[in-house]
Order: sequence, then C-alpha cells, then structure tokens
Amino acid sequence: LRWVQGVVEPAPSAPSEAPPSSESRLDPEPLRMMMDLQNSSGSNLLEKALDRFFTETPQRISVMREALAQSDSNELEHVAHALRGSSATLGATGMSELCENLEAQAEEKKLENAAALIENLEKEYKLVKAELEKGAWR
Repeated sequence: LRWVQGVVEPAPSAPSEAPPSSESRLDPEPLRMMMDLQNSSGSNLLEKALDRFFTETPQRISVMREALAQSDSNELEHVAHALRGSSATLGATGMSELCENLEAQAEEKKLENAAALIENLEKEYKLVKAELEKGAWR
C-alpha cells in the first residue's frame, strides 16, 4: 500500500501500463513555463533541454539495462533518479512515474519487475519523443 495525500491506495500489481495512445503523454505546463522563460531571456533553453533529453534518454535506458543485468541496484537507482528528474522537467509524467517505480525498487533491492518497467519506460519514451517533436503541446 502507498499513501497519497492521506489516502491509502493499493500498490500497482503490475508495472505501470501506458495509457491509450490517443492520450497525451505530456503535461504541457512545464513546457510552457520553459517557453515563457526562454522568451523572456532570449535563450534557447527549451531547445537545449529537448536536445539533451533526446540524446541522454536512450543512453540512460541502456545503462539501466546493463545495471539490471549486473544486478547493480545502486546504479539502476541513480540513473532512474536522473531520468525521473529530466522527464518531470519536460512534463513527461508517465516516464517520471515509471522511473520513480524503478528507483524505489532499486533502493529496496527488489528488481523482479525492473525489466518490465524498463521495457515500458522505453515504449513510453518513444511516444513522448514523438509528441515532443510534433510540438502538439504548444
């Protein structure tokens, strides 16, 4: 069981499933805030963040797989934490939640569901990337 704003909810029995593909993968608010900041500062902050996200995410997922193969829960926890932050920064809440689950499991050294979570994370990343590239959140 886990606590959510004082309410107990049952823990998910299986790794988080992605919502139907017709749903947006993004919370547009963090992206809009970054755009506003970019517009007021004259920088290309969002473009840099997206480029970095597109470059680093596949690498991080690969490192997660390697860490899992070596049963390196510390490395898995570290990389999941980093990807959780970058995902949340760009409004990719589904990815962030999957990373949070991976991070928690790695911290507890319970990696039974980690492979499925990593697979779901990779699928979610592909959907998020496509949505970010389309700019549908604007």
